Amino acid sequence: MQLINAMKNCLWVLSFTMISTMVFADGGIVTELAGTMTATREGGTVVLSKGSAVKEGDTIITQKGAYAQIKFSDGAVMTIKPGTEFVIKEHNFSKEEPEKDVSTFSLLKGGLRTVSGLIGKRGNRDAYKLNTATATIGIRGTVFDVDDCSTSQCVKGKAKLDDNADTKDPENAEVLVPAIYVGVHDGEIVVKNEAGELTLSAGQFGIAPTSNVIPARLPGDPGLSQISSLGNGATRLGDGFAIRNCR
Repeated sequence: MQLINAMKNCLWVLSFTMISTMVFADGGIVTELAGTMTATREGGTVVLSKGSAVKEGDTIITQKGAYAQIKFSDGAVMTIKPGTEFVIKEHNFSKEEPEKDVSTFSLLKGGLRTVSGLIGKRGNRDAYKLNTATATIGIRGTVFDVDDCSTSQCVKGKAKLDDNADTKDPENAEVLVPAIYVGVHDGEIVVKNEAGELTLSAGQFGIAPTSNVIPARLPGDPGLSQISSLGNGATRLGDGFAIRNCR
C-alpha cells in the first residue's frame, strides 16, 4: 500500500511539473505579487496570484499600490509598477528554433522595468519589441525602465496624479512634461518612432514626447524611478517591498 501511495504521489508531482512547464512555455509566471493584479483575456477577467500563468493575448493590469514580477519562458523578468496596464501581444520561445523567437508587448499605461531574456539575444536582434504611445523600444540585451506619462500626469519623485495614486500636495508638485520616459541600467536600447531613433546605453535616460518628434537624450534622471537596485539581483519596489530579478 505504501508503495502504491508513493507511486501515486510521484505521478501527481510529475503531472504537475509537466503542466507547469507547458503553461510557462506559453508565456510567463507571476513570481512575486503585492496587491491586486488582473489579466483580461478571452472569456473574461481573472485575478492573478503568485504562481499564476500569463499568456499571449493577456492584458495585465496592476491596481493602486500593487507591485508584481513576471518571469517569461525565455528568462526575461518584468517588474510592474502600480496603475500599469500592458498587453502581451506575442510571445514565442523555443530553445531549438531561435528563428521563431518573438516577444512583443504594448504598454498602455503606467511603468515597468524589464530584464531581457534570450529573445533578442540569440539570432534575431529585432525579435523583442515594447510598443508605447509615442515610440517602440528594442533591446540589445539589457535592463531598462519605461514610464508612460503621456496618458496620465507624472510627478517627479512621486506617483502619478491619477486615480491609481495619492499625492498629498498636487498643487506644489513638479509635474513632468507628458511623454514616454526611458532609462537604461544595463546594456543598450533603441527608441524608435516615425521621426527617427535614439540609442541609449547604461546610465542614460531618454524622452519621446510624441510619435512625430524624434526621441531625445535627457541630461539626467527625470526622477521617476520607484524601482531601485539593491545589488545581487534584488530590486526594491515602493514601501520596502523587495523582490529578486532572476536572470
